[in-house]
Amino acid sequence: GERDPQVLSLMTNLGISFARTGEMPKARALFEKIYVLRREVLGPEDEDTLGTMSNLAVMRAIAGDLDEALAMQRERLAISERQLGAEHPLTLDQRGNLGNMLLDDGQMDAAEVELRATLEARTRVLGPESPQTLRSRLNLSSVLVRQQKFDEGLAMEQSVVEARTRVLGAEHPDTLFATINHAGSLLKVDRYAESDALITATLPVARRVLGTRHPQFMAALSIAMRAAQERGRPADALAAAEELLALRIAAAGPTHPETALA
Repeated sequence: GERDPQVLSLMTNLGISFARTGEMPKARALFEKIYVLRREVLGPEDEDTLGTMSNLAVMRAIAGDLDEALAMQRERLAISERQLGAEHPLTLDQRGNLGNMLLDDGQMDAAEVELRATLEARTRVLGPESPQTLRSRLNLSSVLVRQQKFDEGLAMEQSVVEARTRVLGAEHPDTLFATINHAGSLLKVDRYAESDALITATLPVARRVLGTRHPQFMAALSIAMRAAQERGRPADALAAAEELLALRIAAAGPTHPETALA
């Protein structure tokens, strides 16, 4: 029956498949069910129960139920701190997730506190250029830019681009994501020439490595369009806008809100 641990594992794999194919309502409904069953069968602090709890908190956040997501994520973090200690890598994963949820909820000051604490601990525990540390640095930089703390935020973004280029290579997807993000941030402070140069160099690589239907490629194309507009190249801006519109229609349909904004 459904309470059998092997059946619960199969249900978990199905939920993950739903999530990976974008069927988030189905994934969430299944994980809500799995979480209740695992708490009953295995106990609230069993490793498998906690794994389900982590996934479910993220799915609640994606669905926009941030009050529920934050409550569950705070509980998950408290359990990890008690079981593993405050600076265990898995505990730091949970603290980082909490910071990102606070960011999604618009709680910028609280998000900065959690993400800065996560970054400082990961730097101590894992080193300044571990993938997890660089991810924390990028997450914190996003908060700082949204708070208009541009000097620190942009410098932090640039450091992630440089570190990922050095550690992973210029064409690694994680490096491309950081570079595209930085080009977009430069637009926010009217550094149009720098943004234009960066996105012009990055766009062909993103096209080849990520593919034209990848959300980050579309983000890069949108940045290229804006940079070309600001730099007085209307033909380039129009070409980028037309490609972006075609891609969004293909991905989401002509009436989707994202298409209207292309």
